[in-house]
Amino acid sequence: MVASPLHAAPTRRSPRRATTDTGVLAGIFISYRRADSSGHASHLYDRLADRFGEPRVFMDVDSIDPGTDFSERIESAMESCNVCLPLIGAGWLQATDQLGRGRLEDSGDLVRMEIEAALSRESTRVIPLLLDGADMPAAASLPNSMAALSRIQAMVFAHASWGHDFERLVSILEPEVPATPAAAERGGRSEALVIGPYRCERLIGRGTLGPVYLARHAALNRKVAVRLLDEVLADDPKLRERFLRSANSAATFDHPNALPVLDAGEANGRLYVVVRYVGGLDIGAVVARNGALAPVRVAGIVTEAAAALDAAHERGLVHRHVRPTSVILATERGVEHAYLTGFTSATAGVADLHAGGTWPPGAEERMLTGVRYRAPEEIRGEDIGPACDRYGLGAIAWEALAGVPPFRRRSTFETMSAIVFEPPPSIRSVAPLLPEAVEPVLARALAKDPAERFPLAGTFAQALHSALDL
Repeated sequence: MVASPLHAAPTRRSPRRATTDTGVLAGIFISYRRADSSGHASHLYDRLADRFGEPRVFMDVDSIDPGTDFSERIESAMESCNVCLPLIGAGWLQATDQLGRGRLEDSGDLVRMEIEAALSRESTRVIPLLLDGADMPAAASLPNSMAALSRIQAMVFAHASWGHDFERLVSILEPEVPATPAAAERGGRSEALVIGPYRCERLIGRGTLGPVYLARHAALNRKVAVRLLDEVLADDPKLRERFLRSANSAATFDHPNALPVLDAGEANGRLYVVVRYVGGLDIGAVVARNGALAPVRVAGIVTEAAAALDAAHERGLVHRHVRPTSVILATERGVEHAYLTGFTSATAGVADLHAGGTWPPGAEERMLTGVRYRAPEEIRGEDIGPACDRYGLGAIAWEALAGVPPFRRRSTFETMSAIVFEPPPSIRSVAPLLPEAVEPVLARALAKDPAERFPLAGTFAQALHSALDL
């Protein structure tokens, strides 16, 4: 929460930017409204700071220089944290300003800005905490930019002492946030997760199968991305075997626009895959932050991602989960490049994940979010092939050009039904400045029948480039 005359912080310890001793940002962001939960926020801050170390817990921006954009400071603060904890009390939704207007209706409301920033970041886990008997707000009662908050499983803090509830929260936070050395020594915990020769520094993403960490090779001092198979899923022998088999298959695939697999195996009881780390953001996060992208930029991204997909398909490798988080945008020497990632989950589908009846924490939510980019035949339970990947690329292109996904409905069931039965929507109804020639290209890319789609991802990219008159 940003401190201001109307939104002042409770007087406790001096909250600081969450950062590790090596300069790697990693921590917990507490979002609260003073009139609703300032006392709870102070109590929670003190307990989390004691457990993880003060540098790991962020509650207030210490100062804001004159002329500084509040949204920029909030975004900067959120970038330092892996987890955002919105504190929702009985009066959180009903809070009004001095004129009687609902605070959340104001796009400049600081709490709204904090939560919007957290929801827009793939690497930030949002865990709402319900206080004083408060209920989770319905999507209809929230601004559209915050509606996703209503779909996140919240934690209820029911006990006055917070003993049991706090320990449950800590058990969730421990894999996400490393404790400082002093706090780790007090709690008997290690400062960072170590997987074989890789020291995990911070969480940078969360796939359906498990978390992804920025890590460093102990001997080579090289940054890499380490993808772990969630411990819940690792209990399934079939999934373990498929996870490693897909990693081995992906390791044989090399393309300039695909992040290569560098290592895979099991260490400290955890299955892992190591891929090249390039930094940057996925295209979904870029669109969430900036809205629709320039057509020339989208054409370039689609062309590079399409080249990687076609090369993979030639090798018999099907991605299965092409969605915005699968395309990483990184700038190297002043030039933006698109990288396809996520081939290591290529052999695990929806049925594989849910076969055991148990989802890892947050996996179901991430799976349901990805439904928007799944091909009709996958939703129908039919065989999955390269055409599914090309459909996903078409959905990504649609969203990047329009700023919103092609199929947006109130529920997952309605979204799946629309994908299977309804024709692709007109993109010019959302982005009227796009050329008319774009309509039939995207309609073909999102065709219900796989045989009616473009035969190659590269063919789609070329058609899109021409339709955009570039």
